[in-house]
Amino acid sequence: MAIVHDAHCRTGHQVWQYPRVRLPLRDSRWRALLVVLLLCCPLPAVARGETRHVLVLSSTERPFAPQSGFADALVQDLIRSSREPIHLVEVSVQAARASGEAPDASMAQRIRSASGSHRLDLVMTIGGPAATFAQQFRHELFPATPMLVAGVDRRFVEHGTFTDNQTTVDTQHDPALMIDEILRLLPETRTVMVVVGSSQVEQFWLREMQREFRRFGGRLQFIWTNELSFEEIVERGRTMPAQSAIFFAILALDGKGEPRVEDDALASLHAVANAPLFALHGMGSGVVGGRLLSIDELSRTTTQVALRVRGRIASQH
Repeated sequence: MAIVHDAHCRTGHQVWQYPRVRLPLRDSRWRALLVVLLLCCPLPAVARGETRHVLVLSSTERPFAPQSGFADALVQDLIRSSREPIHLVEVSVQAARASGEAPDASMAQRIRSASGSHRLDLVMTIGGPAATFAQQFRHELFPATPMLVAGVDRRFVEHGTFTDNQTTVDTQHDPALMIDEILRLLPETRTVMVVVGSSQVEQFWLREMQREFRRFGGRLQFIWTNELSFEEIVERGRTMPAQSAIFFAILALDGKGEPRVEDDALASLHAVANAPLFALHGMGSGVVGGRLLSIDELSRTTTQVALRVRGRIASQH
């Protein structure tokens, strides 16, 4: 379920947190900070094709990036679906411990070095910080290369300026709907602990949630974890008062500056929590079901768009 914006389709059907595609009007660590993967499909028909060079800009180094699961699925889907071998270079624009601040300009040189002498066929960004960075330095780094902005909420791109060779697959998150779901399933709930970290993107979501959750002010008390260590978050989860729930929103950098692998953090919290645990993803990991983000569907949609963009590239050469 996607919204496709191009010269042939002006409207679409919106579904909460499902991918939206916006097409142009015309059809590692902070010091090392890059992983180069040469990924080629072994099928003979594929081996005969021309190698395509793709640069992936991730917001934060893996495995600490909240989008790690999406990035893994996207790379696998892209390689599996491609009819040509792909030389894929992945660069993280932030180190996990440095994600409380915006990436600095020195990253542009690192990206230039990582790209090497090959002509890029496609640049893909994953997550809000990477999308913001790429748009800021696009003219300096890859002004003529088609760019696909993916794994990003519409808030990060809706006011951006789009060029003819830029495509966006964005999602539409509405965290307040999760609170509605909690109250629908557990109407006696009086306290909700919202698990959110201290990185730059998490602070963005903290402000968004605090603004949107005001409508619950007369009914719920919120506990915010952005200043707590993970150990303190776990202890809070273990000792929540009666009529409580936990909403695991996003945790990449805890309040003490320690990076966290989100899936591991979710599992650790679930193991001790004395209140129902809700999250944006993680079915099968002990979270209560509801309006969840489908990583698989988002990955498949993004892969289809990436191949479509690359097909336009091939037809131009």
